[in-house]
This record gives sequence, C-alpha cells and structure tokens, in this order.
Amino acid sequence: MAFDPLSRSTRTSKRMLLVAVVLAFLIDLFQIKLVDIPLGGFETRVDPGVLPLLIFVIVLYFTIAFGIAIFDDIMNTPTPQILETYNAELLERLFAGMGDAEKKMTDYLAEFGADRGVALRIARTLSYKAKNVFPASVSRETIEQIVRAPLDAETLERLPEDMGVELGRMITEVSAPVSKDYRRPKIGPYLHFYYARLYGFELALPAALALGTLFLYLRKIDLAWLGLFTGGS
Repeated sequence: MAFDPLSRSTRTSKRMLLVAVVLAFLIDLFQIKLVDIPLGGFETRVDPGVLPLLIFVIVLYFTIAFGIAIFDDIMNTPTPQILETYNAELLERLFAGMGDAEKKMTDYLAEFGADRGVALRIARTLSYKAKNVFPASVSRETIEQIVRAPLDAETLERLPEDMGVELGRMITEVSAPVSKDYRRPKIGPYLHFYYARLYGFELALPAALALGTLFLYLRKIDLAWLGLFTGGS
C-alpha cells in the first residue's frame, strides 16, 4: 500500500478548499449575481458587494484550515514508505546471509574450546547486533564485550588477541555488500518524487489556486461598502 503523506482531516480540508475555489471561479466565469428576492409584500434588496465578500471569506477560511492541517502533516511526516520498503528488502538480504556468518563464528569460537551452545548464543547475539546497527558496522570493542561476557576465564585465555577483528570480518563479509546497496544513490529519485508530490501537488497547487481566487475576489470587494461596518460614509 502506497504511503499517503496527508491525513484524513487534511484531505477533507483540501477537498473543501478545492470545491470552494471551483465554485468561486464558476461564479466569476458566468457572472452569477445575487438578485432582489420578493418575500410576500416585502422586497429584499441585495447589495452587489455581499457576494464577493462572502466568497472571499469562505475561500479564506478553507485556505487557513488547509494550511494549518497540512503544516501539521508535514511536521509529523514519517520516513516515506518507499524508502522503508527498500531498506526492508536489504535487511532481508542481511538476515539471509547472517545464517552463514553465525555458523562460521560458532565454529571459530568452538575451535578455541568454547562450549558449542554458548558459542552459538554469542554468534546469534553478534548477528542480532549487526542487524540493529545496519548499515553501520559493529565495532571491535562491541564484539569483544559480547564474546567475553558469557565465556569462562580458561576459554578467554585461549582466544587470540585478534579475535574481535576475525569475528568482525565474518560479519562484514555479509553486511558490507548490503550496506553498499543501502547507500546507493538510486534511492534519491524516489525521495525527490515523494517530496515533489508532497510540496508541489499536495501543497503548492491548492495554495496557488486558493491565493489566486482570493486575489481575484479581493479586487471585486467594494471597500467603500465595507465602510458601513467601520463607521465610514
């Protein structure tokens, strides 16, 4: 399922804004106006300045609502799923290769007298650590700490000084090729498309339509008529 950068509330705000913009353009295109409406023995007189002001206020309201909603979405946008999916495939490759690395590490530790069950647990712990720090490498210090913790002193004395380097090499043989793919530049175009969609199609286009509509109707508002509400003549 594709990742949707907009929440349901933002999509609703965007939909309402676009409906208001389309109706505003249609009203302007077909020169729709409010007319006097007779009610029984009375006749209501509608000021021509009411409709442009009303449309301006409605579009402004939905523009602000959409702006607040999409700002919240942008600030809380998680990593794009296209990137997460790509990295998940790399992790699957890492998991598959670590099985062979665990066997090599188990055999290596058992060769120096470590109990095979303990050696297997150490190998699996190192494998788990490698998966957690991916795409970074497990440091020699971390490897040595993991190996030394469960082993007895006699076994530790038999282990060579370069034990951490050797075990690290077994892990790197599997993780290095996968890490190289993790940093492959071809991820870039997907992210560029994602942000082009988020900031271009989902944000800039509705915002441009809304601002264009506001500017159009701002020019139609009779400022002298507004003086009625500010004490002007």
